[in-house]
Amino acid sequence: VVTFATAPSRVDKTLQSRLAAVTADKVGGVSTATLESSELLRKTASSRFDWIGQTLSKYVSMATLQKWISQAALNTTASALFVQTAASAGIGFVIAMFFAPVLAIQLSVAGVCAALPWARVAFARYRRLRAFEKALPHAIDMMARSLRAGHSTSGAIEIMAQGAPEPACSEFSEVFRQQNFGLPLRDALMQLIDRVP
Repeated sequence: VVTFATAPSRVDKTLQSRLAAVTADKVGGVSTATLESSELLRKTASSRFDWIGQTLSKYVSMATLQKWISQAALNTTASALFVQTAASAGIGFVIAMFFAPVLAIQLSVAGVCAALPWARVAFARYRRLRAFEKALPHAIDMMARSLRAGHSTSGAIEIMAQGAPEPACSEFSEVFRQQNFGLPLRDALMQLIDRVP
């Protein structure tokens, strides 16, 4: 009687099977999740070089580096950045071998070339954060006018997400999306501060 009374209902079973389909791992290289359910999961950038990131995570904060890359709005990963660094250094060293037979010059050229992928991330991050800073007053003005017009806070954020200049538009779109999925407004805004310090 106790087993029968505590058995999961049909709704519980359906819910459990749908959750299992969404969170299912790949079995034999083929995902067991359906296409519809797999689209519910947030996609994160990954690469075939993730093993490098796992190896270097003892020495470098990969989470901080990945945050910088996402703040730069680049479609790459921290692991791929290390591969790009090594490839740039190798190419620079080989090119320098043809023009300068001195090892010190070759190593210097390799070092400069190795810094290029990092400089690209730093420049893209700086440019995007400055663009957000420039767009923020206009976005806040839009929000203030929306609130004065009688919109709710959520509605005002949606208006900002639709009408603010980039990159404020995409950042506030993310805040609105997170809020729609049930994240409290304060937490969504704290995540915005983390993405755009």
